[in-house]
Amino acid sequence: MVPAELSRAGPRYHTGMPRNLDALSAKLPELLLDPVVVVDETGRFVFVTAAFERVLGYAKAEVIGQPIFDLVHSEDRERTRAGAAQVMQTGFHVHFENRYLHKDGRVVHMMWSAQWSEADRLRIGVARDVTALKQAEAAREAIYKISEAAQVAESLPELCRAIHTVIDRLLPAGNFYVALLDEQSGRLSYPYCESRRHPAR
Repeated sequence: MVPAELSRAGPRYHTGMPRNLDALSAKLPELLLDPVVVVDETGRFVFVTAAFERVLGYAKAEVIGQPIFDLVHSEDRERTRAGAAQVMQTGFHVHFENRYLHKDGRVVHMMWSAQWSEADRLRIGVARDVTALKQAEAAREAIYKISEAAQVAESLPELCRAIHTVIDRLLPAGNFYVALLDEQSGRLSYPYCESRRHPAR
């Protein structure tokens, strides 16, 4: 049953709704926080929303007509090509993850949901920046591995070496030092000291 006060109110409860839904729907893609992209069958951008620049740093004019794979991390390109092919074959693909390169050079982890429009011969994708989530997962995994190493290491240098290996996977840590302070003498000792040139990533 509808409460009497609502029944009597009638249409007044709808006066706050947009009067021109067609005009609103035309603006919706630009209002979304997640990027929406449209790619042709050759793999070139034909449309991106404003959120694309917010997430990856590239303005629309910089990417329209350009191959999407120019922005995909080199290690993810083949997997991304396979994912694009799946979209075109099956009509859709959800929860696909890959890495893009931001205009400033940093890596951005993306999760995609995409659909293929056979009539238009276009792929429409919605992306979400999951970089923070991936970083949090990596940090948790690192803490777990360090804790595990502490249980099995037979010496302090061995433990430090294991910690160095874990941290080096999170960020370039070619130079890694562990210093211990002797409170009695005030002197520092270095049970682990590694200095090397880290390969470019």
